[in-house]
Amino acid sequence: MSQDIIGIVGCNGDLGSKMAVQAQSQFGEVMGFDIASSTNLAAHGIDHNVTPEDTGITRVRRLDILLHTCTVVHWCAPSATLDAVQAAHPDKLVILHDSVMSTSLRSAWGLQARTNSTAKIAIAHCLMNDQNKVVVASDYGATDEAFDHIKQLGLSPVLKSVQEHDHMMARSQAVLSVLVKTILPDLVAYEDEGMLTQSAHELLRSLQHRESRWTDATMTTMLRNLELTPLLDEFRGFIADHQSK
Repeated sequence: MSQDIIGIVGCNGDLGSKMAVQAQSQFGEVMGFDIASSTNLAAHGIDHNVTPEDTGITRVRRLDILLHTCTVVHWCAPSATLDAVQAAHPDKLVILHDSVMSTSLRSAWGLQARTNSTAKIAIAHCLMNDQNKVVVASDYGATDEAFDHIKQLGLSPVLKSVQEHDHMMARSQAVLSVLVKTILPDLVAYEDEGMLTQSAHELLRSLQHRESRWTDATMTTMLRNLELTPLLDEFRGFIADHQSK
Protein backbone atom coordinates (compact mmCIF):
# COMPACT_ATOMS: atom_id res chain seq x y z
CA MET A 1 0.00 0.00 0.00
CA SER A 2 1.38 3.45 -0.97
CA GLN A 3 2.77 5.79 1.70
CA ASP A 4 1.09 8.81 0.09
CA ILE A 5 -1.44 10.67 2.22
CA ILE A 6 -4.52 11.47 0.15
CA GLY A 7 -6.57 14.59 0.84
CA ILE A 8 -10.23 15.02 -0.07
CA VAL A 9 -11.65 18.55 -0.15
CA GLY A 10 -15.44 18.27 -0.04
CA CYS A 11 -15.31 14.89 1.70
CA ASN A 12 -18.98 15.00 2.75
CA GLY A 13 -20.40 15.42 -0.73
CA ASP A 14 -21.50 12.64 -3.06
CA LEU A 15 -18.25 12.49 -5.03
CA GLY A 16 -15.95 13.38 -2.14
CA SER A 17 -17.33 10.76 0.24
CA LYS A 18 -17.02 8.05 -2.42
CA MET A 19 -13.51 9.21 -3.31
CA ALA A 20 -12.54 8.99 0.36
CA VAL A 21 -13.65 5.35 0.51
CA GLN A 22 -11.88 4.59 -2.77
CA ALA A 23 -8.64 6.25 -1.68
CA GLN A 24 -8.61 4.56 1.71
CA SER A 25 -8.92 1.14 0.08
CA GLN A 26 -5.71 1.71 -1.91
CA PHE A 27 -3.65 4.18 0.12
CA GLY A 28 -4.77 3.68 3.71
CA GLU A 29 -4.25 7.18 5.11
CA VAL A 30 -6.87 9.68 3.96
CA MET A 31 -7.53 13.18 5.28
CA GLY A 32 -10.78 15.03 4.64
CA PHE A 33 -11.99 18.62 4.84
CA ASP A 34 -15.51 19.98 4.35
CA ILE A 35 -17.31 23.11 5.49
CA ALA A 36 -20.35 20.93 6.26
CA SER A 37 -20.11 18.95 9.50
CA SER A 38 -20.60 15.22 9.08
CA THR A 39 -18.78 12.03 10.02
CA ASN A 40 -20.54 9.69 7.63
CA LEU A 41 -18.71 7.88 4.84
CA ALA A 42 -20.34 6.74 1.63
CA ALA A 43 -21.58 3.14 1.50
CA HIS A 44 -19.08 2.40 -1.27
CA GLY A 45 -16.30 3.94 -3.31
CA ILE A 46 -16.34 5.17 -6.91
CA ASP A 47 -16.10 1.45 -7.61
CA HIS A 48 -19.27 0.04 -6.04
CA ASN A 49 -17.38 -3.10 -4.98
CA VAL A 50 -15.13 -1.07 -2.65
CA THR A 51 -16.55 -0.69 0.86
CA PRO A 52 -15.48 1.62 3.73
CA GLU A 53 -12.77 0.72 6.24
CA ASP A 54 -13.85 0.55 9.87
CA THR A 55 -11.33 3.21 10.89
CA GLY A 56 -12.84 5.98 8.73
CA ILE A 57 -10.78 8.97 7.60
CA THR A 58 -8.98 11.75 9.47
CA ARG A 59 -11.08 14.93 9.36
CA VAL A 60 -9.48 18.34 9.81
CA ARG A 61 -11.16 21.68 10.44
CA ARG A 62 -8.64 23.77 8.53
CA LEU A 63 -8.01 23.52 4.80
CA ASP A 64 -4.39 24.66 5.11
CA ILE A 65 -3.57 21.66 7.32
CA LEU A 66 -4.82 19.28 4.63
CA LEU A 67 -2.98 21.13 1.85
CA HIS A 68 0.26 21.12 3.84
CA THR A 69 0.05 17.45 4.88
CA CYS A 70 -1.28 15.54 1.89
CA THR A 71 0.73 14.38 -1.11
CA VAL A 72 -2.25 14.22 -3.46
CA VAL A 73 -5.37 16.37 -3.04
CA HIS A 74 -8.68 15.61 -4.75
CA TRP A 75 -10.67 18.85 -4.99
CA CYS A 76 -14.22 17.46 -4.94
CA ALA A 77 -15.82 20.73 -3.83
CA PRO A 78 -17.15 23.21 -6.44
CA SER A 79 -14.28 24.66 -8.46
CA ALA A 80 -15.15 28.20 -7.35
CA THR A 81 -14.14 27.31 -3.79
CA LEU A 82 -10.55 27.06 -5.01
CA ASP A 83 -10.53 30.86 -4.70
CA ALA A 84 -9.96 30.35 -0.96
CA VAL A 85 -6.50 28.91 -1.62
CA GLN A 86 -3.80 31.55 -1.39
CA ALA A 87 -0.76 29.27 -1.57
CA ALA A 88 -0.02 26.07 -3.46
CA HIS A 89 2.98 23.85 -2.79
CA PRO A 90 4.89 22.80 -5.93
CA ASP A 91 5.43 19.25 -4.64
CA LYS A 92 1.71 18.52 -4.23
CA LEU A 93 -0.57 17.08 -6.89
CA VAL A 94 -3.97 18.77 -6.88
CA ILE A 95 -6.68 17.13 -9.01
CA LEU A 96 -9.73 19.28 -9.76
CA HIS A 97 -12.99 17.38 -10.21
CA ASP A 98 -15.77 19.18 -12.04
CA SER A 99 -18.27 17.77 -14.52
CA VAL A 100 -17.38 20.70 -16.79
CA MET A 101 -13.63 20.65 -17.37
CA SER A 102 -13.48 24.19 -18.73
CA THR A 103 -14.72 25.36 -15.30
CA SER A 104 -11.85 23.51 -13.61
CA LEU A 105 -9.47 24.99 -16.18
CA ARG A 106 -10.49 28.56 -15.36
CA SER A 107 -10.11 27.84 -11.63
CA ALA A 108 -6.66 26.35 -12.20
CA TRP A 109 -5.55 29.40 -14.19
CA GLY A 110 -6.83 31.62 -11.40
CA LEU A 111 -4.91 29.67 -8.76
CA GLN A 112 -1.68 29.84 -10.71
CA ALA A 113 -2.04 33.57 -11.40
CA ARG A 114 -3.03 34.34 -7.81
CA THR A 115 -0.24 32.36 -6.15
CA ASN A 116 2.50 32.63 -8.79
CA SER A 117 2.67 28.88 -8.28
CA THR A 118 4.11 26.04 -10.30
CA ALA A 119 2.00 23.58 -8.32
CA LYS A 120 1.13 20.36 -10.09
CA ILE A 121 -2.53 20.70 -11.03
CA ALA A 122 -4.57 18.23 -13.06
CA ILE A 123 -8.18 18.12 -14.21
CA ALA A 124 -10.39 15.05 -14.04
CA HIS A 125 -14.02 13.97 -14.07
CA CYS A 126 -15.31 10.73 -12.53
CA LEU A 127 -18.11 9.46 -14.76
CA MET A 128 -19.47 7.34 -11.87
CA ASN A 129 -20.37 4.50 -14.21
CA ASP A 130 -20.10 0.73 -14.00
CA GLN A 131 -16.81 0.81 -15.93
CA ASN A 132 -15.26 3.12 -13.26
CA LYS A 133 -14.08 5.50 -15.99
CA VAL A 134 -12.36 8.74 -15.02
CA VAL A 135 -11.61 11.26 -17.74
CA VAL A 136 -8.27 13.05 -17.31
CA ALA A 137 -7.60 16.24 -19.28
CA SER A 138 -4.86 15.51 -21.80
CA ASP A 139 -4.07 19.13 -22.61
CA TYR A 140 -3.51 20.73 -19.21
CA GLY A 141 -1.30 20.28 -16.20
CA ALA A 142 0.07 17.14 -14.56
CA THR A 143 -1.72 14.72 -16.87
CA ASP A 144 0.67 11.78 -16.52
CA GLU A 145 0.82 11.95 -12.73
CA ALA A 146 -2.95 12.20 -12.41
CA PHE A 147 -3.44 9.32 -14.86
CA ASP A 148 -1.07 7.08 -12.88
CA HIS A 149 -2.61 8.08 -9.54
CA ILE A 150 -6.12 7.29 -10.72
CA LYS A 151 -4.93 3.87 -11.86
CA GLN A 152 -3.49 3.37 -8.38
CA LEU A 153 -6.93 4.17 -6.98
CA GLY A 154 -8.22 1.09 -8.82
CA LEU A 155 -10.13 3.15 -11.39
CA SER A 156 -9.93 3.34 -15.20
CA PRO A 157 -8.49 6.64 -16.47
CA VAL A 158 -8.98 7.78 -20.07
CA LEU A 159 -7.49 10.82 -21.77
CA LYS A 160 -9.56 13.51 -23.48
CA SER A 161 -8.88 17.16 -24.17
CA VAL A 162 -10.91 19.67 -22.16
CA GLN A 163 -12.98 20.52 -25.25
CA GLU A 164 -13.53 16.87 -26.20
CA HIS A 165 -14.74 16.06 -22.69
CA ASP A 166 -17.09 19.03 -22.46
CA HIS A 167 -18.48 18.29 -25.94
CA MET A 168 -19.23 14.74 -24.82
CA MET A 169 -20.81 15.88 -21.54
CA ALA A 170 -23.00 18.47 -23.27
CA ARG A 171 -24.51 15.74 -25.45
CA SER A 172 -24.72 12.95 -22.90
CA GLN A 173 -25.47 14.72 -19.60
CA ALA A 174 -26.00 18.48 -19.70
CA VAL A 175 -28.78 18.25 -22.29
CA LEU A 176 -30.86 16.42 -19.67
CA SER A 177 -30.41 19.28 -17.23
CA VAL A 178 -31.75 21.65 -19.90
CA LEU A 179 -34.87 19.51 -20.21
CA VAL A 180 -35.30 19.27 -16.44
CA LYS A 181 -35.10 23.06 -16.09
CA THR A 182 -37.35 23.86 -19.07
CA ILE A 183 -40.00 21.30 -19.95
CA LEU A 184 -40.31 19.23 -16.76
CA PRO A 185 -42.77 21.67 -15.09
CA ASP A 186 -44.94 21.57 -18.23
CA LEU A 187 -44.91 17.77 -18.31
CA VAL A 188 -46.02 17.63 -14.67
CA ALA A 189 -48.90 20.01 -15.42
CA TYR A 190 -49.92 18.03 -18.52
CA GLU A 191 -49.90 14.82 -16.49
CA ASP A 192 -52.24 16.40 -13.92
CA GLU A 193 -54.62 17.14 -16.80
CA GLY A 194 -54.34 13.60 -18.16
CA MET A 195 -52.85 14.95 -21.38
CA LEU A 196 -49.65 12.89 -21.75
CA THR A 197 -48.99 10.19 -24.33
CA GLN A 198 -47.20 7.01 -23.28
CA SER A 199 -43.90 8.27 -24.65
CA ALA A 200 -44.39 11.56 -22.78
CA HIS A 201 -44.96 9.60 -19.56
CA GLU A 202 -41.64 7.84 -20.14
CA LEU A 203 -39.89 11.17 -20.65
CA LEU A 204 -41.53 12.62 -17.53
CA ARG A 205 -40.39 9.70 -15.36
CA SER A 206 -36.86 9.91 -16.72
CA LEU A 207 -36.58 13.64 -16.05
CA GLN A 208 -38.10 13.30 -12.57
CA HIS A 209 -35.55 10.60 -11.77
CA ARG A 210 -32.72 12.86 -12.91
CA GLU A 211 -34.10 15.80 -10.93
CA SER A 212 -34.22 13.65 -7.79
CA ARG A 213 -30.57 12.62 -8.20
CA TRP A 214 -29.07 16.02 -9.05
CA THR A 215 -28.79 19.00 -6.75
CA ASP A 216 -29.48 22.50 -8.06
CA ALA A 217 -25.73 23.17 -7.79
CA THR A 218 -24.98 20.16 -9.98
CA MET A 219 -27.43 21.26 -12.65
CA THR A 220 -26.17 24.84 -12.54
CA THR A 221 -22.65 23.53 -13.13
CA MET A 222 -23.77 21.45 -16.11
CA LEU A 223 -25.63 24.39 -17.63
CA ARG A 224 -22.39 26.40 -17.64
CA ASN A 225 -20.94 24.00 -20.20
CA LEU A 226 -20.13 26.21 -23.20
CA GLU A 227 -20.46 23.20 -25.51
CA LEU A 228 -24.23 23.36 -24.96
CA THR A 229 -24.46 26.40 -27.25
CA PRO A 230 -23.31 24.68 -30.47
CA LEU A 231 -25.49 21.69 -29.57
CA LEU A 232 -28.58 23.90 -29.29
CA ASP A 233 -27.61 25.61 -32.56
CA GLU A 234 -27.48 22.15 -34.12
CA PHE A 235 -30.98 21.42 -32.80
CA ARG A 236 -32.27 24.65 -34.29
CA GLY A 237 -30.65 23.92 -37.65
CA PHE A 238 -32.00 20.37 -37.69
CA ILE A 239 -35.55 21.56 -36.93
CA ALA A 240 -35.36 24.38 -39.48
CA ASP A 241 -34.21 21.95 -42.19
CA HIS A 242 -37.12 19.62 -41.53
CA GLN A 243 -39.70 22.40 -41.28
CA SER A 244 -38.65 23.75 -44.67
CA LYS A 245 -39.24 20.44 -46.46
